[in-house]
Amino acid sequence: MLSRLALCLSAAAILTISPAALPDQGDGQARAAADLSGTNTGPSGLPLPRFVSLKSSRVNLRIGPGLNYAIDWMYLKSGLPMEIIQEFDNWRRVRDPDGTEGWINQSLLSGKRTAIVAPWQRGKPA
Repeated sequence: MLSRLALCLSAAAILTISPAALPDQGDGQARAAADLSGTNTGPSGLPLPRFVSLKSSRVNLRIGPGLNYAIDWMYLKSGLPMEIIQEFDNWRRVRDPDGTEGWINQSLLSGKRTAIVAPWQRGKPA
């Protein structure tokens, strides 16, 4: 019984350690760059806005940050680029290449930055 109490207390102490005291987990450069450039950062500590891509080949875009909100769009292609414009808990408000905005769970997003090459669009002739 005492060992179980000691285990619970040590787990609580570990959970209350400041994230700043923890070792860098790879995104420290992004955080440092955001701090130096004066850009906004979200609760994740990463800069806003930032670009990501869809991790899964089936992703629901919801009208609000939660499973209880209606699905507005369903994306069926992984790798589609998205712009994160807001964060709430584990949800990210994103904007797709066509300008549609909605909420996607962070687990369905990848930190990879991708692009769309649109050969059907023409620029101004030279």
